[in-house]
Amino acid sequence: MRLTSVLFKRVRHNFIPVYIKKQWRESGSHMIAQRMRVPQQVLGDAKTVAQLSAAEDLFSSSRYRNELARELEIGMQPQEAEQVEAERTERLAQFMAVDPDVREPSAETEPTLIFEPSRLFCRDIAQACMLANAVVRPGPPPDIQTLYDSVCSRLQQSDETEVDSQKFDLISAVEQAVLHAHLWHTDEDVLPKRYNPELLIWKFKAEYGIHPIRVVRYLLHNLFRICELQSHRMHLTSPPSADNALPSYWLTRDRLLETYYHWAGRRVHFCERHDLLLSSSKPTPLFAEDPTPTVSDYKAADDFRRRMHLISPLIDLTSTRYYRKDSVDAWKSNVKPAYPYPNLFTVNMALPNVWSDFTAPEKARITVEQRQAVAIMNCLASTIATARRLYGEDVRELPQPLAVEAICTDGVFFDFVAFQLNSLSFPDWNASDANRPEGRLNFVWIEGNRRLVDKRIPRRSLLRSTRYTDLDMSVFYRILTSYLRGLRVLSVEQPHNVMMRASS
Repeated sequence: MRLTSVLFKRVRHNFIPVYIKKQWRESGSHMIAQRMRVPQQVLGDAKTVAQLSAAEDLFSSSRYRNELARELEIGMQPQEAEQVEAERTERLAQFMAVDPDVREPSAETEPTLIFEPSRLFCRDIAQACMLANAVVRPGPPPDIQTLYDSVCSRLQQSDETEVDSQKFDLISAVEQAVLHAHLWHTDEDVLPKRYNPELLIWKFKAEYGIHPIRVVRYLLHNLFRICELQSHRMHLTSPPSADNALPSYWLTRDRLLETYYHWAGRRVHFCERHDLLLSSSKPTPLFAEDPTPTVSDYKAADDFRRRMHLISPLIDLTSTRYYRKDSVDAWKSNVKPAYPYPNLFTVNMALPNVWSDFTAPEKARITVEQRQAVAIMNCLASTIATARRLYGEDVRELPQPLAVEAICTDGVFFDFVAFQLNSLSFPDWNASDANRPEGRLNFVWIEGNRRLVDKRIPRRSLLRSTRYTDLDMSVFYRILTSYLRGLRVLSVEQPHNVMMRASS
């Protein structure tokens, strides 16, 4: 019995809690306070109540909490603890924000409606167009279609003139970009839980790999890099400015966009992040020189209003008190940006999407129109933020229209949305008895649901068995067209002595 008690005697590995309790037993703690029951007649005495109100409440004062924090440092005097805390604060000062959080709500902060891409619009494009006071024009803009045709003809002609060893360099570069983003990257993250409505009782195993959001990010980075190399090989990159020797365009990553506008008297807030932003020092060429709406535009607006019927476009916006009061467009407010005009940006719509199984059972699959509606709202936010930066926070009338283009993708399907802001007036179409909206309308061109690659996900096996086939180079040509237009390239000539190829 004695041997058993010796062998199974508890061995302490951490003596700090033991010493803390021992010190508290010997010297006592300043936090020890007992609340005594007071008779009702004592509380009724006015003189006693006045004395009790002047005394310090031990249970609400922070002085005793700070004293307890100092006592936890065994063998350290209060003065030494304050010195250590000051040194720690000085070391961490470089990592802390200089200004307080401007989004922190207060008692006087009024609630605002905020747009969230995770909350899909029930009426997709019609709802987005009513919020943006815009109409959708069929097909891509005429200048983009002309540039796209010239880019395709020039690249196809170069393939016919090049030798066999150089003919497929551009195709192989795009293939490597897709495989690097989907398969070859070294990221190891826990993937979202898979769900297949066709296999309700099948339980998928936990998997590690590249997160879908990062897949889209890496793919866009790779494709934009290929577009940059191809523009140099096609001799379409404009030379630097003679004044400051800076390039005429700038590619920015991780753009933060926060702005707001008023729709029918209600404040609507945006807080978006874009992976890539291509901006320039000169205004973006407009997609339509004449901002006057046509008869077909009024007809499209009437169709949108009939589809919404009695539903308010604000139904899918959430209310919050946590927002900025000013507008931010990826540049510091006290610095004049060298590239104030955004030409092209990307919208990451990885989850939820059409092609993957990363969707919860109760979550409805996103449709093509809902994905395009998110791109329209991002274009609206970008142009409004640009207008507030150029013409002031309180701008009411737009001196000249602003244009921007967005590439919205989930890694497989691509949507190209061109947006032109003609007016900063956003009325409620249903509040007026007129047959057509009053004032100017904003214009939208949508060219969407173009598949870059066929991603075949296995039904039961792991995602590492996914196959990628049928690369569509016309989708990359369309991305290259948007990139070249962002560089203010409006036409592509047919040179006879320039060899074009994009090697990886």
